[in-house]
Amino acid sequence: MKRTLLFLTVLLLLMGCNSNSNSSNDAIRLLALQQPDSTVQPTLSIKGKLTDSSGNAISGATLSTGLSTSLSTRGISSRSSSTTTTDSSGSYNLNLSTGNYTISVTSSTGEDLGDMTYTLNNVTDTPTASVNSTQFSNAITLVITVNSSLPEPASLSFTDTDTTSGSIGGTLTIEKASDESAIQSYALFWADSNQQAISEMAVFDVTGNKIIYIISSGTTITTDAVYLQVRSKNSSGEYSSSGINIAINDSK
Repeated sequence: MKRTLLFLTVLLLLMGCNSNSNSSNDAIRLLALQQPDSTVQPTLSIKGKLTDSSGNAISGATLSTGLSTSLSTRGISSRSSSTTTTDSSGSYNLNLSTGNYTISVTSSTGEDLGDMTYTLNNVTDTPTASVNSTQFSNAITLVITVNSSLPEPASLSFTDTDTTSGSIGGTLTIEKASDESAIQSYALFWADSNQQAISEMAVFDVTGNKIIYIISSGTTITTDAVYLQVRSKNSSGEYSSSGINIAINDSK
């Protein structure tokens, strides 16, 4: 009888250990699934413009980017929500990684104008955008693939010798980055008051030396431009995240 009880006790202990082991393994698997993907994702810097049915700019509107969650073989990757506001010309800036996004639009008075969706399959293609509203239209005006690992140029200088208000002209000097091994070229942009790129002006190949560029006298300052901006660029067409900026002094 004692031997039977001893045998049953040992059997129960073994079963309990096996159950705990399975539970531990299940817990480890679940934890691994729930861990966010730590891979650094490249992003797209998107500049767009909202207009009403008459083509007028919608200024002061708030764009709220909803949470986007994507599943991958490495786990679950989540991106938190964010907001941005259109400027006086109806322009806005978004920084998005790959995924699907629903962006709600609210007027400056708090009116719900509807929403739009952005689909980014990868950061080398232009995103797909669709508007789910009759109260506004959306136009993508500039897309930049951001690579925050690229070093910036050392400095940027410009002297405006144009004497006409609303235009510039003169010598632009770009001092090369301290390490150009990952850089193929530098891109020159018009930028707004928030130092967000508006449109590209020119691209210069890396030469190993500083770059001197003559901006022709009488070059019209593009709408909303407050700065000249230079960003590093690599062979994949990716730009550094912020660029360096110099103010346009057009007091004539």
